[in-house]
Amino acid sequence: MMATALIRARESLPIVIGTAIYAFGLHYFVIPNQLMEGGLMGIALLLNYSLDLPPSVTTLVMNVPLYWIAWRMLDRQSMVYTAVGTLSLSFFLWVMEMAIDMHWIKPLEMDRDFLLAALCAGVTLGAGLGLVFRSGGTTGGSDIIARLGYKLKGWSMGRFVFAFDAVVIASSLLYIPPVKVLYTLVAVYITSR
Repeated sequence: MMATALIRARESLPIVIGTAIYAFGLHYFVIPNQLMEGGLMGIALLLNYSLDLPPSVTTLVMNVPLYWIAWRMLDRQSMVYTAVGTLSLSFFLWVMEMAIDMHWIKPLEMDRDFLLAALCAGVTLGAGLGLVFRSGGTTGGSDIIARLGYKLKGWSMGRFVFAFDAVVIASSLLYIPPVKVLYTLVAVYITSR
């Protein structure tokens, strides 16, 4: 029993590190430059830009009902790693929000060179998500919806996530300038690589 818990903790460590890197990239590069993300994180960013709601809270609140539904329908091992990813992401988003509020970290806000911000965001977010995915975890959100759609309806997970991301990013045109949406596409492309 104890050995199993230690193995799971060791297997979860890259997920935790990956979510810390991802949270850093969001707060250091994405949010200060009003870039976007896809999926539930994109919705959390829209809520942050339009209503000033903290992403740490909104991502957790949006993931709870999805997680509850998925727990009943998907395999337990992947749901455990998804729980680790979802909870640690919300935790590290909160840590970054506190560090910025306390002026321990000053986000990189670009005046004109949004391409540099998009490139740095893409590399940072991609590195964080890569660690999470390689360890069998997710950060929740559209990944959970895609897995449920695949299991229940046979939908392609990749196509579903792409379509969901496209809708979220396109809806961001209501809150951010079109040029920043284009820079967002650069960041999302690099993240996916």
